[in-house]
Amino acid sequence: MQEEDLSKSLLELLESPYGFAILASEAIALLAMAPFVYLEVCTVIEFGPSRWLTPWNLINMITYILQVICFAYLCQHTITDPLQP
Repeated sequence: MQEEDLSKSLLELLESPYGFAILASEAIALLAMAPFVYLEVCTVIEFGPSRWLTPWNLINMITYILQVICFAYLCQHTITDPLQP
């Protein structure tokens, strides 16, 4: 389980292998979603917002937004390395 330590800066978090792995995996997940976001934007441009707006597309957009929020939250807050005493 993760425990937050608000006293650590982002640079201090990156010093820990555990913290670096967490930030790296979040960044990779965010970058991996970029082509899908691009596809969604192109689809909206091609079909128009009224034809694009379906429950599945809304779920996709919510997923993208949540991923960005999670990454931003992780960059603002820090996580204690559970392997350190």
